[in-house]
Amino acid sequence: MRDIVNLSIRQTMTRSIYTNLTTFITIAMLFILGNSQLREFSLPLAVGVVAGTFSDVFLSGPTWYYLKTRTGKKEKTVGGKAPSKAKAKAKAKAKAKK
Repeated sequence: MRDIVNLSIRQTMTRSIYTNLTTFITIAMLFILGNSQLREFSLPLAVGVVAGTFSDVFLSGPTWYYLKTRTGKKEKTVGGKAPSKAKAKAKAKAKAKK
């Protein structure tokens, strides 16, 4: 699973960085060439783009992997009991009826 996560991050990293870099350049031009209202708007927007890029590339994949491996495979419950226990109880009831 670790290899799949690494491959996915590598495949999307370049595309995400190029997209967000283009957006950041546009916002930087608004900051440099704009009036005071545009500067007040573009600075927080630029910070948001940088934070979003960081989160997209470096946090989402490893966080998903950690949560997926931490929880592991849990046994599904049937009526509040694990399936093996529920099956054993059903077999015991069937034997008792005979």
